Amino acid sequence: MDVLGRELAALTRLTELDLSSNNLGPEGGILLANVLVKLTKLCSLNLRDNYVGSSGGTAVSAAVLHLTRLESLQYQFNNLGDEAGLALCRGLTDLTNMRLLSISHNGLGNDIVNCIGKQLLLLTRLRTLRLVTGNNVHLETRTALQNSLWFIGPCNDVDDSGADFDEGGL
Repeated sequence: MDVLGRELAALTRLTELDLSSNNLGPEGGILLANVLVKLTKLCSLNLRDNYVGSSGGTAVSAAVLHLTRLESLQYQFNNLGDEAGLALCRGLTDLTNMRLLSISHNGLGNDIVNCIGKQLLLLTRLRTLRLVTGNNVHLETRTALQNSLWFIGPCNDVDDSGADFDEGGL
């Protein structure tokens, strides 16, 4: 990751980055966070399936908040936990261009999902949200999210499996 990190940091005009399924782990997540803050033109970031864990996820979440042009963040299957989820929640409203946010399957607790849901109310460009599945979300929170995030699209029902919201359906 060190060599890759140096190479990526030099690509300051990069607008899309897909590092999905690379099993970066916590150490790789921390190294990646140091690179991300330099990639300020990023519009799309795919970090799916990297299992960065709490420590790597906290670093990456804090770095992502500097990417104010970001329109798409795929950050599912990273085992973030509540600490990294809270780091993401704290500055989510600065990502005003966000159209797709996928942070399902991260073991986020109900309180963190609720916190993130409240922040999302200010992201009026958001059209696709994958948040509930694979996180520890109570039915009341699912229902509240559905009711408060109606602007995501015309078909945002939560089915009985707790599926996520998507403009084109669930």
